[in-house]
Amino acid sequence: MKRVFLPLLVLGLVFFSCEKEDSNIASDLNAVEGRAGVSSVSFDMCNEITNQAVLFAGQNEPVGTVSVSVDGDFYIIEYKLNEGSEYCLSETHLAVEEIPEDFPIGKTGNPKIGNFEFSDPHPCQSMVTYEVPISNGTYIAAHAVVSCIEDDVFSLCENLPDMASFTTDATAYPGSQGAYFDITIAGGTSIDGLSPAWCADVKKPLDPGQGPFDADVYCTYEDFEYAGINKDNLDLVNWLINQSVIGTDAGNDTTYNFGDVQWAIWWLLNGAGCNTCAGLGDKAELERKGQQLADLAAANGDGFEPGCDQYFLVLLVPQNSTVQPVMIPQYIPCNECEETAWADGCDFPGGSWATYFQYGG
Repeated sequence: MKRVFLPLLVLGLVFFSCEKEDSNIASDLNAVEGRAGVSSVSFDMCNEITNQAVLFAGQNEPVGTVSVSVDGDFYIIEYKLNEGSEYCLSETHLAVEEIPEDFPIGKTGNPKIGNFEFSDPHPCQSMVTYEVPISNGTYIAAHAVVSCIEDDVFSLCENLPDMASFTTDATAYPGSQGAYFDITIAGGTSIDGLSPAWCADVKKPLDPGQGPFDADVYCTYEDFEYAGINKDNLDLVNWLINQSVIGTDAGNDTTYNFGDVQWAIWWLLNGAGCNTCAGLGDKAELERKGQQLADLAAANGDGFEPGCDQYFLVLLVPQNSTVQPVMIPQYIPCNECEETAWADGCDFPGGSWATYFQYGG
């Protein structure tokens, strides 16, 4: 059984202790070797009698509960993770037996969860319920695998600041980080720092070394008010910036560069490429390769939503309405982790930290 000190917010949960039985009682319990399914491994007497056990992940982290109620001739056994948990249930394994010796265990006394009667995978759920005949018994071993909940574009959008201030660096154009501009964002926000940026409205000017500009911050996957762009094509632009096309072969012994991508973005959002194309290269080549990229995005990016290890665009709209808005990429991390979890109770006789409890209504 785990021994942990919990913060005040969970002190309301009820815990019990396991007690060692007298060795004579243990001998009597395990003398029933001839009974089918009964283990020869010695179990201690379990005084963990409850209708709700804490679900521990990684042995010491309380992540939820396993509760038991009765409906007619059945137990309703519910795995439920704590509200706001960073985990979700990806597997559950449940055994309900008449005596502990009936649990599927190996020779060393550790449970064999693959042999538990109730066993299912789950698509990242916060709650799982089983209906088990009461006739199975009163001893319950509830195991789970919990996985970290992946961040998605929508949850990350909720945490963006409402406003920020940005300055365009003089390292724009060929010296940029693979984008049309580098910008520096300030204001004590979660997006502060140096970032590559793309221009979003070809009808308005923006040059290196300008700013700071106070700007409203919008996620390109949420509704917002700005009439200067075709918002219906933002999914196409998000698809395009996730393709790593800069430096790839465009045919005719040429490659795509940051200028071609910027031309395609303007075309998708504004219906027009650049006018003078200052700093972007030959206008005819820009139009040819930029249109190729715009066509690729239109053919492949409809409904695109970036996932783990990809990027989504954040739009910064200057409060000075004469200044061109910019878009910066934000990374979506992969939160890959997995922990085993057990409903707290008495220890199995093996060396693992697996536990079980006895239902008592």
